[in-house]
Amino acid sequence: MVRWTIGRAIAVFATCLVGGCGGGSGIGGIVGASGPVGYQASNAIAPNGYSEASLGPDRMRIRATGNLENSRAELEKLAMTRAADIGSQQHLKFFHVDAISENIACGGKKVVGNNLNQVNVRHRRMIDVDITFAKEAADATWLNTKESLPVLQGELAALAPQDGSGEAAREEGRQ
Repeated sequence: MVRWTIGRAIAVFATCLVGGCGGGSGIGGIVGASGPVGYQASNAIAPNGYSEASLGPDRMRIRATGNLENSRAELEKLAMTRAADIGSQQHLKFFHVDAISENIACGGKKVVGNNLNQVNVRHRRMIDVDITFAKEAADATWLNTKESLPVLQGELAALAPQDGSGEAAREEGRQ
């Protein structure tokens, strides 16, 4: 009896999350959420944000993921901000963008819980930025992490509408 009650409670909770109690399509409104991508790591529940993978010593690939409503420029800004942040944390003075690529992941249906509901997952725009870090700049195309970080953070914050003020900047970035 207790097991059935716990199972039923989980089912009700999952139905509430998936059914749109969060005000959007998806888990609590997160899976299908649109709007500006904040400076946050992406994960299975909140896929919008950044992730990183090592490509070798002092080389990384930073992926910025958003919805199709997020411009390429906005996602590149997110990846560049993360690159400057990593460089600053690891005391690497400079970073260089080696390559940038864009991918679109097609959404589908995702089963959540005990097959209680299927969630339409939105298409995702992903920008991969390959970065090399160094203690010295090889040429003028290398960016100083300490100088770049606050500038990039400010530019990224300006894209997020506070009172609708950042929406113009987001629209401009889409063009």
